[in-house]
Amino acid sequence: MRISLLLALTASSVAQAAQLAFPGAEGFGRYAVGGRQGEVYKVTNLNDSGTGSLRDAVSKPNRIVVFDVGGVIKISERIVVSKNIYIAGQTAPGGGIVVYGNGWSLSNANDSIVRYITIRMGKGGTSGKDAIGIADGKNIIFDHVSVSWGRDETFSINGDVTNVTIQNTIIAQGLVSHSCGGLMQTDGG
Repeated sequence: MRISLLLALTASSVAQAAQLAFPGAEGFGRYAVGGRQGEVYKVTNLNDSGTGSLRDAVSKPNRIVVFDVGGVIKISERIVVSKNIYIAGQTAPGGGIVVYGNGWSLSNANDSIVRYITIRMGKGGTSGKDAIGIADGKNIIFDHVSVSWGRDETFSINGDVTNVTIQNTIIAQGLVSHSCGGLMQTDGG
């Protein structure tokens, strides 16, 4: 009886630990947890900051971010994503969510999931910055993301980074003065 119970508990924890981030998740980041055990935060406006904004939604860990609005969010400073975040862009009505401005940082945003978002850094973004940058982090997955117009790389992964997946995603052109699509170089290989 004890052995059966032990095996059942072990099998249960292995199954839970190996749960996909979402159906169809692939690659090394496929087991990212996101905000699975966290609170649901509704983005209710297209403001750069404040209550109900995307920036506020991703500023604290352990959240599932859903959208009651669709459209363009113009940002003046980089959006910094906390750990254990699930950004469910597919919940936005209409044409979805486009974030235009100064790019995103997912550095140390461990166990985060980003889906169905368009990120356009643009000429107003800080020169020498990436449209999306990850410097240190683990278990992160991007799915159905479109990113372009970075002022350095458009999508950059460097430092101590492991288990990242970029799937069904467009990494498009950068802008002058650097204008490279992507740079993927981790410390550990």
